[in-house]
Amino acid sequence: MWEDFFFKQYFLHDANHLMRKIFYYLVPVLLLVGIGIIIKFKMNKHTGDLKNKIKKWEPQFPHAVSYQVFVRSFADGNGDGIGDLEGIRKKLPYLSDLGIGAIWLTPIFESPTYHKYDIVNYSNIDKEYGNLGQLKDLITEAHKLRIKIILDFAANHTSTAHEWFKEAVKGNPEYKEFYNWSSDPSEWNKEPDHWHWVDDNRKGAEKYYGMFWRGMPDLNYDNEKVRTKIIEAASYWISECDIDGYRLDAASHIYPYPLREKNHLWWKQFADSMRKIKPDFYLVGEMWGGDTLIAPYLKSGFNAGFNFDLWFNIKASLQNEHDEICPKLFAAYKNYAAANLNFSDAIFLSNHDNPRIMDELNGNKDKARQAAAILFTLPYTPYVYYGDELGMFGPKPDEHIREPFLWQAADPALCKWEPNFHNAKTTDLNRQKDDPISIYNTYRNLIQLRNHDVILNDGQLIESAIKKEGILSYIRQIGEIKYLVLHNLTSKEIELDPGAGFNQEIKIIYKSGGDFEIIAHELKFPKYSTIIIQN
Repeated sequence: MWEDFFFKQYFLHDANHLMRKIFYYLVPVLLLVGIGIIIKFKMNKHTGDLKNKIKKWEPQFPHAVSYQVFVRSFADGNGDGIGDLEGIRKKLPYLSDLGIGAIWLTPIFESPTYHKYDIVNYSNIDKEYGNLGQLKDLITEAHKLRIKIILDFAANHTSTAHEWFKEAVKGNPEYKEFYNWSSDPSEWNKEPDHWHWVDDNRKGAEKYYGMFWRGMPDLNYDNEKVRTKIIEAASYWISECDIDGYRLDAASHIYPYPLREKNHLWWKQFADSMRKIKPDFYLVGEMWGGDTLIAPYLKSGFNAGFNFDLWFNIKASLQNEHDEICPKLFAAYKNYAAANLNFSDAIFLSNHDNPRIMDELNGNKDKARQAAAILFTLPYTPYVYYGDELGMFGPKPDEHIREPFLWQAADPALCKWEPNFHNAKTTDLNRQKDDPISIYNTYRNLIQLRNHDVILNDGQLIESAIKKEGILSYIRQIGEIKYLVLHNLTSKEIELDPGAGFNQEIKIIYKSGGDFEIIAHELKFPKYSTIIIQN
């Protein structure tokens, strides 16, 4: 049973993560009456390679750790300097070794732009990225490694180069109704940045609506033909390639917020259609607006929405060295549960639209390691943005958030479509593998720990009674088995009493950040450190 390993402490034995021996390190805590005895724990680094060291237990998708690949920047498979599907396939062993259970690919469909969120043809793979056979090969090999594949699906809008829009501009009445047009200047003036002439030089009597950019005209979902076309396109990739899920771009923008009930009904129709083909098909939505906005989508068929509030609060907690996570997160999960008791969550530190976590933390590696410790000790589905496991930088504008992954310079997979301007001094993967305290090894250790610990993976999140300035604290629990997770967010050593039972025997599940001490009933632990205790 998996319970057998709860009392075991594992160690990083060498830089190459070769599987050696298991060491059982049972921490005795001796408290003598009237004598204050200091017991100093000098524990080795927590191992990242637990394979075959415990009785096998594996996380079940969607609670496995997921990995976002910006396709153009991850791995070049054909030598043209641009990331592609073949490059990702060749790097599956890397992702498997890291402990990844699912890969989210940014859009791969035919598009005129480098990011490909403006789709020209939902049925074709962009030639820059490969072809249908290469996608199938990627999925087949990923599935053999028990890695799921999630595609990014932009249903809110198309490209102006899409045949539907070209026909609409020509005046074809069928396709004109695929988009939203208006000849009312008062309507234009309500959202002047979102209404566009087809040709600014010639203008005209009508404008079309494009929420994000003039090159991305929004589709008209009051038109049943649009719904049918989108469902057919999305269904094709499940039936043809056996994909496992969609990340739904701009999911809350299909209809404007005052008409959000129509949004929920549309996505319910979409979700039902996908699950007629594949009952366990996964849907995660991009929805800015907090838990009250996200909750109805969990009732409409989404497994999860990306938790942007939590992303912001993790950053704020680390920047301000004060817990700004727990009260808001517990309130959000209460709202989610009211909508769907089987809800999940999609949590993250960075993505392709927002500055990387290293930029948000001003390059502080101690805080970056702690950000990872927070991410991987919270429940549901953690998403790792490619390169965050190396401590890559990436500020705005967007291109700089999407710089090439840092394979070693001699690796043919290294992408060259844009220079690594912000990562010229960031250590590449191979050199980080040899450094036991690198950002990479921190991520790998934590992911492997989570993958082999049912409490950290599936345990309920429970509020902790510990309330102390500078401490982030919560409990993960299944049945009577309970983990206390403590993060010292500050630059100073902190002492605290973790509560009843602490003066007896404790079990250290994980620790990072330095040497821990127990003085009588008090736990003293270092700056920017994390400890997980079963007591």
